[in-house]
Parts: sequence; C-alpha cells; structure tokens
Amino acid sequence: MHPQLGYECAQRLGMEETVSRIILEHHLWADGQGGYPQELQGRKPSLLAQIVTVADVVDAMTSHRSYRRALSMSVCLAYLEKHAGTQFNQDIVDILKSAVRLDAAVSR
Repeated sequence: MHPQLGYECAQRLGMEETVSRIILEHHLWADGQGGYPQELQGRKPSLLAQIVTVADVVDAMTSHRSYRRALSMSVCLAYLEKHAGTQFNQDIVDILKSAVRLDAAVSR
C-alpha cells in the first residue's frame, strides 16, 4: 500500500503532481503488465517513475538490510537485465550499465 499512501501524503503536502505520480507508479512494471497498485496495472508508468524504479532497486539490492547483507552491483545488474523489457525499462537498464562501466573505468 505504500505507493498509494505515499501519493496521498505527497498530495496533502502540496507536491507537484509529477512527483506524486512518480511515488504512485514506482512499483508498476515498465510494460504495464505487473506491479502495484493493481488498479493501475495495464497502464505504463511515466518515464520518470521508470527511472526511479530502477534507482530504487539498485538502492534496495546494494544496501545492507536487517535480513541480508548488501548484494554486489554485478548481482543487481544481472537481476535488472533479466527483467529488462518487462518489469524494467530496457533503455534505462542499458544506461545504468553504461554508467557503471564508465565509473569502473574511471576508478581504475
């Protein structure tokens, strides 16, 4: 329920509709065929929401959690790539992979 509750909170705080919609849509699949809130399934989320979705997954997977240690970026990228084109926007995943490669090259 947190996307709907976050959306309502953002609305009450007077945030721009664009921001509120990102909060509401950030767990919808890029292809519109899955995710939640279920009432929105069948609609594709905005491009900004799709970017936030990928960023949210990267943060969730590469951060330590009470129930597991942080996963490596390579594990995270493999997960994103496996679900690119359905759950995640393929172009956004490709851009992230390029950015990670560039960062690794610069860090050497």
